[in-house]
Amino acid sequence: MTSREPGYISARELKDERQTILNHNLIVDSLRRKKVFTTELQIDNTARDIPFLPTNGAFLILVQGVDNEMPTLISACTKVDVGVAGAIANLGSQNGTGATWNTAALTISSTATNFQIAHSLAQTGDFLITVVGWM
Repeated sequence: MTSREPGYISARELKDERQTILNHNLIVDSLRRKKVFTTELQIDNTARDIPFLPTNGAFLILVQGVDNEMPTLISACTKVDVGVAGAIANLGSQNGTGATWNTAALTISSTATNFQIAHSLAQTGDFLITVVGWM
């Protein structure tokens, strides 16, 4: 890997923080390898583990409801050590609309062992979770 390859950033050239560059490059590597995994998961307002993720790495997590009007979320998640919580950067989201999902918002969090997901309403819905960078 060199900074000359498309999509890569060199910390020396940009004088940016080392971790930010490493996280970006991990995401670029994942996208180049096209490691993608999709699963359906019932989500409510109680945080639950996102299944099948390794205990460390860098991932893009895309979440959408199986029905119209359900909330959506795209997050970049990184976790460098299996014993500590990871970092999450929300890249974009939309709250739910309509009578059933009005104002519902999705959130991703991290524990020392897993990334977790929940939404803000006291009801259960079926969501598709796509993970880019799954190993």
